[in-house]
Amino acid sequence: MATDTMFEFMGVRVDPLDDTTEIHDVAMQTLAAPVAPAGKVTRGPNGYSIDGRLNDSFRAVNLLFDKNVAIRRVDKASAGLRPGDFLIPTGSESTLEAVAKQTGVDFTPLRAPVSTGVHDTKRLRVAMYQRYGGGNIDEGWSRLTLEQFSFPYTSLFDPELKKGSLKDKYDVIIFPTIPLPPSPVKPLPQVRQLEVVAAAVAGQAERAEGAAGIHRRSIAPVSAPKESRRFANSFKRAGRW
Repeated sequence: MATDTMFEFMGVRVDPLDDTTEIHDVAMQTLAAPVAPAGKVTRGPNGYSIDGRLNDSFRAVNLLFDKNVAIRRVDKASAGLRPGDFLIPTGSESTLEAVAKQTGVDFTPLRAPVSTGVHDTKRLRVAMYQRYGGGNIDEGWSRLTLEQFSFPYTSLFDPELKKGSLKDKYDVIIFPTIPLPPSPVKPLPQVRQLEVVAAAVAGQAERAEGAAGIHRRSIAPVSAPKESRRFANSFKRAGRW
């Protein structure tokens, strides 16, 4: 496991020990099972905020959406709030406590009512494209991420994609990286590539085809501007062909 992963990406405090003898000076506890940190709800009359920088905050928001809890998001920093923080009204404290326990996210009371610099949020309709035959690692990992953070999604296949009118069904469509199959044609050496480009720019279709190893004469040459012809002639004088 990478030593920097926990504190850089998982919000875990890590204190480096340069000498193993220092371990004896630290109170240690043996863990027999995973520890799930429980978040807390500190009650207040003006509503609550959760930190928009935390990954688990998005899971908490999705769980609140499941319970039809209204959520706003901060656009402008003010009164201890950062852009991206989520705001939740009072009146659903029992739900908040259950979500805090499930996700480990803290619900902090607002210092004062917030009416400006925020906007209402809604659950977006997400689709994940899945190609014929499956076998796409990026698509599989992306689905796992959505599922772990409680994002509902629909798998989008080619027949539905070809029908169109997707904007009527989805707000977001995720296209995972699709690796292309290896080309059966071996790449040309760099010098040969330059010959092909120069000949093609100069309008010399037959010479370009020959340089690329293509033996057909079905492409008619096209006229080229003076600049392109000078470019090709410079290659000719340099002995490139």
